[in-house]
Amino acid sequence: MVVIGGTALTGGRGTIIGTVLGVFILRLMRNGIVLIGVPGLAYNIFIGAIILGMMALHSWVDRRRQERY
Repeated sequence: MVVIGGTALTGGRGTIIGTVLGVFILRLMRNGIVLIGVPGLAYNIFIGAIILGMMALHSWVDRRRQERY
């Protein structure tokens, strides 16, 4: 939830608001997945893909920031 909220797993900083937003996003997705009848294993795969995507996005943003300075 913290990674989705914007904190890097490599020692980044996060905010409480970002963490709350990450929790809200995950809860919203879980409720949507349950409502459309997707099995529980698919939920875990989906969340794993989102976490990997957020890590890749954070890495890309860090590289762009370093290029500027």
